[in-house]
Amino acid sequence: MISGAAVPPKVKELEEHTPEHKGQGGNGGSGGGGDDLHPFIKGLLDKLPAADSTWPIESRKKWLQTASNIFDLMYKSSPDDLGEIEIQVNKDSAK
Repeated sequence: MISGAAVPPKVKELEEHTPEHKGQGGNGGSGGGGDDLHPFIKGLLDKLPAADSTWPIESRKKWLQTASNIFDLMYKSSPDDLGEIEIQVNKDSAK
């Protein structure tokens, strides 16, 4: 790391993205720590639409099924888990 008061902005930006500065400033350094997310999870979250936007039910179902598949790839089940996750859309006629 370069010390001193007059560190050029580009050098400072490069320093913030080195491994010893990971999670401190730069990308996702505000407590949430976006850098420590698995790429599958990050990609899944990146596919979420903006808040207050339209997101059709069938698209939500597809996203949830994808999340379930990713979790199956990433995590082990406990020996007690004999079931499976089912994503189902129930259309309410009273909308």
